[in-house]
Amino acid sequence: MATEVLGCGLGISKQPTGNQKTGVNMKRRSWVAIAALVWAGAVAPAGAENPNHLRQLLQNRECQRCELDRIDINNVDLREAFANGADLRRARLRDAKLAGIELVRADLRESNFIGADLRNAVLFDANGINANFSGANLREARVQNVNFARANFQQANLIYAELAYTNLNGANLSEARLRRASLHRAGLAGANLQKADLFRSDLFQADLRNADLRGADLSESNLSEADLTGANTAGANFCNATMPDGNRSKVGCPVGG
Repeated sequence: MATEVLGCGLGISKQPTGNQKTGVNMKRRSWVAIAALVWAGAVAPAGAENPNHLRQLLQNRECQRCELDRIDINNVDLREAFANGADLRRARLRDAKLAGIELVRADLRESNFIGADLRNAVLFDANGINANFSGANLREARVQNVNFARANFQQANLIYAELAYTNLNGANLSEARLRRASLHRAGLAGANLQKADLFRSDLFQADLRNADLRGADLSESNLSEADLTGANTAGANFCNATMPDGNRSKVGCPVGG
């Protein structure tokens, strides 16, 4: 039995017709569908960026511990911004202007920084596993104690970068410019360093086991106490480099030089 509520507030019982039954059922199904959509939105996968956090970052250039997972802000200008502790997993920041940005303890896993300008950026204790920095400019960046396992730095500019204690195991650093970079005790096991420029770089106690150093320039670099077990050094230039045993290498030096 359906109840029709009149304007005066009295409820009068009325037997619904066949058409009315159909209408009631359709309305009921519609409300069920709407409720399902609302519920689905309420339990959407966690981790998507927080619009308020993104607005705060863009307007104030500061957002500590912000939820910015999967943001798409390619070409953005965030120079000198503070995003310490931010969640930037799978973020897209291709060609972004990020010189001087602070990303201390930020989560950068699987993020895209291809071609980004990160000169003088500070990334202490960040997590950048599988991140892509190919072609990025990280000149003089401070990247100590960061986990960049399997990250891509192909053709990146890391001249004078501070990479001490950084995990670069399995990373792609082919053709990267690492002149005078500090790689003190860095993990480079299995890393691809083909044709990388490591002139005068500091690789003291670096782990280079099974690294690919084919064609790399390590002239005048410091490899004291580094582990080169299983490394492929075919065609590498070690001219005047200090080798793991403390001796000066002449491999790659000009004849008679």
